[in-house]
Amino acid sequence: DDNLLVVARPASKGFGPLIVDGAFTKLFCQWNDVGSARFVRNCACWLSTILDGEDSLSPEDEKEAKKSKEEGAKNKNKLELHDSFRGECTLTYEETTLSLLAKQPGDPDTNTSDFSLDNPCAMARANRHVLSSQALGLETAQLLLQQGQDPFTRQPIAAIIPAVSLADRDNFRVVAEIVNNVFMGGRRLTLPGFMVYLATMDDMHCSAAMAGGADEDSSFRRLLAYMMDQVLDNVKTTPDFSEFGVKVPIMEAATSFF
Repeated sequence: DDNLLVVARPASKGFGPLIVDGAFTKLFCQWNDVGSARFVRNCACWLSTILDGEDSLSPEDEKEAKKSKEEGAKNKNKLELHDSFRGECTLTYEETTLSLLAKQPGDPDTNTSDFSLDNPCAMARANRHVLSSQALGLETAQLLLQQGQDPFTRQPIAAIIPAVSLADRDNFRVVAEIVNNVFMGGRRLTLPGFMVYLATMDDMHCSAAMAGGADEDSSFRRLLAYMMDQVLDNVKTTPDFSEFGVKVPIMEAATSFF
């Protein structure tokens, strides 16, 4: 009847995005029928936009705010390296906590389509080029990130993913943010993001096995195995991989589901 049902306003300086939906019956009964659940998830993704703009500040207040923001970011991204994966850095040959370089997918929306969100494990091949095939020390990788280029491929670097224990809450938060930025175009889609990340590493692990024969002890394969185990043991979903139910680690869900 040409009645206005949904209105959306994008984010603007100092204000977040807004959606007003007058069709309340979408959520009244059996909200996951006829596409309503997908609609709500898409709205949630859109509303999770991170704002860059801030309210106007005086030069002095702006300087102080910037300083506080930098100090907060430094503390926020501090990693707990206890139980991290240690090995030999490909560049420096030192024994240290290892990490992987990552670049952005060509299309930041590659992993956020309906098909990708419903089948994140099917996106491995499309994302294989995102992760480096070199095991680099965490400090070395941080220096390369500042330089902005992978020394092996000459490709721009978007982030580094540290091989740290995800059982630590702060580590989990830091790595989840990195995974969302790299694989999900900055959207807060933690479970699908980790599933794409897991599938990509598994594909690389299998490829490394084929290239290196039966060498289960190769440093790079052990690094991938450690990082996959961290996701399987610490990222949670429901036993049937649906949206409803008590959350359990992915490994436990996969064991009962398959």
